[in-house]
Amino acid sequence: MLILLLLFSAGLLNAQQESFRSDERRIIVESNASQEIQDLFAESAEATVYYNNRQVSHSLNYNLFFDIFYYEDSRRGFRLLDRPHEIDSIRIGDQTFTYLPDHGFFEVVESEPLLLRKFAIDVSPKVLVEGPYGSNVHSSSVEVVMNFDGAGAGGRVNPTILVHNPAANRIEVTLNRQSQYHILKNGVPVNARTRSLLLRHFADHRSEIRRFVRRNNIDFEVDQDMVALAEFVYSITQ
Repeated sequence: MLILLLLFSAGLLNAQQESFRSDERRIIVESNASQEIQDLFAESAEATVYYNNRQVSHSLNYNLFFDIFYYEDSRRGFRLLDRPHEIDSIRIGDQTFTYLPDHGFFEVVESEPLLLRKFAIDVSPKVLVEGPYGSNVHSSSVEVVMNFDGAGAGGRVNPTILVHNPAANRIEVTLNRQSQYHILKNGVPVNARTRSLLLRHFADHRSEIRRFVRRNNIDFEVDQDMVALAEFVYSITQ
């Protein structure tokens, strides 16, 4: 039996959280998750994809589980956006996305100073045990493994997110959509979702960054604040 909890945001974005329960020994997460939690947009959106020397139009959506843009082909079904390493940018409405090799797709929050946003889904499985009066309570966590079977012909892949449950316990899997700010350090995107993460990445400038955050009352969930913080970090590290 599949039990879902959905919380929806306004606009084009999809559900932010849901959960399901299973006692299977091999739980395929994406098979139990709704499309609303997996896709960034409620429906495919008109997009312009800018390659090195050309541009094409597609009706795209973005899968948060596997960090892929995809479209539906009338003859061949769902297809991945091919050659991501050749993509300069993707424009969808007022959002711009870029691809960084080995790190995947990011939304460009601000181009100068460069501030990126990564969309993802946190998968959190817990064993359910029977509590007082027949209620369910959470117990230990369970291993989550992401498997990629590899790319097939024509840009098709067979990725899988598995929860291993060899004892066939009753499991509740909670899926939470996340968006995390990233800035570049030596050309590599680093997670700036919290102050502690940022200080860990820029340990040599810990005191300056901590002082800037405190003096400017930086909110790590507000675009404008994070743009200011990114500009300051770049100014003291480059």
